[in-house]
Amino acid sequence: MVFEKLLITKQKFRAVDEKGINIFLANLEALSCVEQVTKLLFDHKSKEVYVYNYDPSLFNLMGSERNSLSPEIIQKLRTVEELPLTNKFFEIINKSFIDKANEFDRTYFFSIDFVCNEGAEDQFSLSLKILPYLYTSDKKLQNTLCFFEQSNHVGKPKLRLHNVKKQQVLVYTTSTGRFIDEERTVLNQTEIEVLRRSGEGEKEQFIAEALDMPLGNLKRIKTSIFEKLKVRSISEAIFVAYKQGLF
Repeated sequence: MVFEKLLITKQKFRAVDEKGINIFLANLEALSCVEQVTKLLFDHKSKEVYVYNYDPSLFNLMGSERNSLSPEIIQKLRTVEELPLTNKFFEIINKSFIDKANEFDRTYFFSIDFVCNEGAEDQFSLSLKILPYLYTSDKKLQNTLCFFEQSNHVGKPKLRLHNVKKQQVLVYTTSTGRFIDEERTVLNQTEIEVLRRSGEGEKEQFIAEALDMPLGNLKRIKTSIFEKLKVRSISEAIFVAYKQGLF
């Protein structure tokens, strides 16, 4: 199975009622069918991963089997899973779930946006929403739930922390190793205009004069763009901005 590194192994559980677990799993599958969603359930006690594939819009990617994913998508997801950045994200998520277990906190969740089969003609993007689902009475996280959704993401994988109570979204930045407000990673109108003009082939000096700013300011704006979009060149930035529909 895929994303097995989301299984938390450093927890000790008491004996549980297997009949009750089976009823729980049956109810979860029925709910997935009614809601027409595709999700994975990670059971940290049994170390099992359960598949509920009921989103018709994902059948072309995931396959149409209800309790398994197609071999093709598993191979593509494993390629994403093996990325060092993805592994780092899984470590952050699991640590957060363990640290907050005493609070029984289910008012937050994580999401990872990533590209599958990058560079190929059949490249596509997915978003994985990951949330703590079921705690035991002795404050152990027994189940993590992950939802698959299609995405328009481009570039490197991106990790977000969603705080439901505060209605706040934070983005993890690899440069600082911290989460920051997502608004600080969104391009402003000046940055978008710089990218648009750069995409049309205008030179830096011409863009600076057109926007009535010193050349040094323009260079600082481009540096900010690179940091926000997680790219290293203006051509990459233009490509990512175009894919995101910014111009």
